[in-house]
Amino acid sequence: MTKKDRDPISKALAALKWLVEDDASDVGVRELASALNVSPSSAHRLLNALVDSGFVHQDPATSRYSLGLEFIRISRIAASRITISKIALPHMARLAEKCGETVLLCIYDSERKQMMFVEALDSPHELRYIIELNSWKPVFAGASGQSIMAFLPDDEIDAIIDRGVWAVTDQTLTDPAALRKNLAAIRSAGYACTRGQRIRGAVGLGAPVYGPGGAVLGAICLTIPDQRFDPAQEQSLAEMVMACARVVSSDIGTGS
Repeated sequence: MTKKDRDPISKALAALKWLVEDDASDVGVRELASALNVSPSSAHRLLNALVDSGFVHQDPATSRYSLGLEFIRISRIAASRITISKIALPHMARLAEKCGETVLLCIYDSERKQMMFVEALDSPHELRYIIELNSWKPVFAGASGQSIMAFLPDDEIDAIIDRGVWAVTDQTLTDPAALRKNLAAIRSAGYACTRGQRIRGAVGLGAPVYGPGGAVLGAICLTIPDQRFDPAQEQSLAEMVMACARVVSSDIGTGS
């Protein structure tokens, strides 16, 4: 028996892989045991652990197993990230070349009600902000999040606010009424512009990216050090960000 054979994580991943690739819509314990060359008791333990995680579902009527909603959910998120990044990066590169500032792509998870930066094209300037990628962030702070939040359905905005808003920096909008007023202004303008709400000393400009059906998938955002930001250029920079977000949305398939 190899080390991989003894590793429970490897076994669980092998079980998931087999469930995904098998033609049957559901399986029994003995079928999985035979496919993985393990004992039925081992297969049963594996399946129960995957059920506990939500990655596998057991039908109470038949006692057979199929892929669970949690596995389907994270698979869709992973696929959408890969698709959005592949589509967005060439357009982000053109935006970065035009404005000479850091361009970011963030995605939104409607289940978690949080956002994540997944791509960053850094500014060529020595003074720039390094953005942490692939880490969940609150969606209510900064232009990146607010350019998503402003275009969500009202009940989803309510749910985010009801979970609580807190001071990411001393400039974050934490008063629900003030936040709602700001979101309304963003919807009217088509973009968000914030100062220091997520990163102290940074100006952000963001516009939403939409997927098929018109759901908000994420946002394109610029981040600029406050001392390099000229307020007179806000509208021209915002138009470039919105144009980038529109073409990414169009390429994803909204047709907008």
